[in-house]
Amino acid sequence: MSALATPQSPTEPHQPQVGKKRLWKRRTQLIIAGLVLVSISVVAFAVVKLNTPNPIPETIRSQVSFPLYYPTKAPANWHVDESSYSATSDVVMYTLNNDAGQKFFVSIQPPPSNFNYDGFKKQFSGNDEFNTDLGSVFIGNVATSAIASIRTNDGSWIIISAADPATKSELPTLARYFTKLR
Repeated sequence: MSALATPQSPTEPHQPQVGKKRLWKRRTQLIIAGLVLVSISVVAFAVVKLNTPNPIPETIRSQVSFPLYYPTKAPANWHVDESSYSATSDVVMYTLNNDAGQKFFVSIQPPPSNFNYDGFKKQFSGNDEFNTDLGSVFIGNVATSAIASIRTNDGSWIIISAADPATKSELPTLARYFTKLR
C-alpha cells in the first residue's frame, strides 16, 4: 500500500431508519399473533375441560367431599354399571363389568385415620406393588377375592375387588385407567 492511499470505507451498507422500523413492526406483529394463538388455545382447552360430562351422577358427587376417580380410559370392553352407584358421606361405590362377564366392585373413600396400611398388606398373597400417576398401587389375593388398593397422591383410597381370584390379572390394567374427576 502506498503512503497516499486513503482508508477504505466500511463495507457495510448504511441501513435506512425505515428498514429498522419495518423490522420492529414485523416482530411486534409476530409476537401479537403468538399471544393470540396461545390465548385461543387456553380458552379452547378450558371450554372442552368444563364441558366434559362427569360420569358419576351429581346425586352421588354431592354426598362426598373427597376426590373421586373413574376409569375414563378403560378398554372398550369395560363399562360401569350405571345402576350400581351408591354413596354415603364416607364412601362412593360402583361396579365395573367387562364383556367376558367379570365384575369388579369399586369403592372410593378417604383412608381411615390411624389406618395400618402395612398390616392391611400382610393379609394379601401373591402381591404386586407399583406406582402410577395417581399414586401407589398394591394388588393381591385375600381369601377368595382379588383386590387392588390404590392410595392416591391427593388423599383418596380406591379399592377394586373381584370375587374371583383368577381376575387378579385384570387389576393392574384397571388400576392404570382411573382418572381424577374432581
